[in-house]
Amino acid sequence: SMKNQWSKEKAWKWYSQRSRIRGCNYMSADCVNHVDQWQSLGFEERLKTTDKELSLAAEIGYNSIRIILEYAVWREEHDTLYQRFDRYLDICKKHGISCMVVLVDDCMPPKSPVWKRPATGEQSYDVGYHGGRKESQHGIFPGMGPHFWLDDPMHEECYYTMIKELVTRHRDDERILIRDVYNEPGNSKLGAVTLPKLKHIFEIIREINPSQPLTAGAWLMHPEEEVLCFSRLFF
Repeated sequence: SMKNQWSKEKAWKWYSQRSRIRGCNYMSADCVNHVDQWQSLGFEERLKTTDKELSLAAEIGYNSIRIILEYAVWREEHDTLYQRFDRYLDICKKHGISCMVVLVDDCMPPKSPVWKRPATGEQSYDVGYHGGRKESQHGIFPGMGPHFWLDDPMHEECYYTMIKELVTRHRDDERILIRDVYNEPGNSKLGAVTLPKLKHIFEIIREINPSQPLTAGAWLMHPEEEVLCFSRLFF
């Protein structure tokens, strides 16, 4: 469906009316992962760190951050997550920093002996390569395919519900600059499986018709899967 898809002219008009976007991927230095960033456990301490770090970011000219939401926290702490997300956006606004909000992450680890499904609670870590782990869940595990909430029939519809709720709740929220619908689609190497979900999520959000532009940055999509390779496009 092309309903409510932005035209190229509208996208450029939106972009040209703003100062240069200067930002980065962000979670506070005391977070182990995105569960740690959004769950109730330790959130007050994390928010204080965020306040300090965004103050420093603003001082050196940053005006935006990219943040990834976590389905596991939405699922387990539904009502209070919205309260924490609101407070997080307020801290960003306090420092003149907008947010690019990521709804889906296809940079997923494979099923492997070192992978565990995200869950709230104390988050374990050691010091190492990816995600703070010596034995990275993003390592090479022959014969073990990727695993993702959206690939699980038990969770797929709930994930779409999360997206509907979040986008509707913040449909015209000026604290949110851009909705980055899907992080690195294709990174899970399940392009033919990922593509219909990517399209469906765009349709869900376009139906809500938020004021913010939608983007997705493809990791690897092959022509035979009928997807254009692109770095970042507005929709």
